[in-house]
Amino acid sequence: MNQTDFNKLLEKYLDGSCSPDEEIQVSEWAEKQNQKEMTELTDIEKHETEKRIWSNIKSNTFTGKHVLLRAPQYFRLFGYGIAASVALFALLFWYQQSSSKSFLGTEQLVNKTDVEIKNTSDKKQDVHLEDGSLVILEPQSTLSYHGHFGDKVRRVYLQGTAFFNIKRDSTKPFLVHINNITTEVLGTSFKITTNEKNKDVEVAVLTGKVLVYENQKSEAHNKRSVLLTPNQKVRYTQSDAQLTPEIVESPVLIGTKPAKPDLIFEDAPLTQVIDSLKRMYNLEIIIANNDLKKCLLTADLNDLTMPTQLDLVCKSINAHYETRGIYIFIEGKGCVD
Repeated sequence: MNQTDFNKLLEKYLDGSCSPDEEIQVSEWAEKQNQKEMTELTDIEKHETEKRIWSNIKSNTFTGKHVLLRAPQYFRLFGYGIAASVALFALLFWYQQSSSKSFLGTEQLVNKTDVEIKNTSDKKQDVHLEDGSLVILEPQSTLSYHGHFGDKVRRVYLQGTAFFNIKRDSTKPFLVHINNITTEVLGTSFKITTNEKNKDVEVAVLTGKVLVYENQKSEAHNKRSVLLTPNQKVRYTQSDAQLTPEIVESPVLIGTKPAKPDLIFEDAPLTQVIDSLKRMYNLEIIIANNDLKKCLLTADLNDLTMPTQLDLVCKSINAHYETRGIYIFIEGKGCVD
């Protein structure tokens, strides 16, 4: 399959018109991309990143104010594992804040660009950028940028809706500005959708990691931001300037080879079934009642969407599931010995 054919396949996936075999192709591609994200940086990338970190540490001063990070109340249910994740996110967030002037609000964003592409047709349009990145621009959408990216960042401006497959460059973040938010990545694939009526924005991640944050000028630690991983999205509502993380409508398989998923169970504990789904979709699924862990399940969950899989599991044990943000909770009376 050449690049043109694959671009058409991505367009079908975004439209929801892929056949099962085509969905597997996209899932396999997504898995390969995510495996790349997990590999170590090259020696050159390590050296450049180290120089960048030290440069920013030396160039930034601290106010001496203490910053208190508070996690939502229900995070306490998950113990030190979540605490470690929060700490890791805080560290990543600090680094991102200090590594880009736009995060600190010291550089005003002015949309003065010399290239503007507006898709006036009724079909999607492929836009190939000089760094090797691909943007699939939806009809009546506009992408603008400078003809040549600068030395520090790759910056584009979007009006409307587009899918981005960004060429990885650990020394030069890729920034997409739209309405009042910015999406920042090093190299990943994601989709940005705009509601033309209320100007709300949605960012959904297919591969890699994406940081979404407000554009407004404020102290770094006061900026609202969300770090997204595959199968997660965030909604930005213009009316109240809120960033709300959620799970995408159709999660793709991430943690295993999609062509041969091991989802056939016979008298398997519910915990085993849920652990398999968690690994495959890279999502947090929580069994809310300990008595549910006593339930045994016999089922074939292959070739089903994740919502259908969860429906089947819950009906088998007289339970139900509920999505709260980026977490899925399974609740019910449970099973007795």
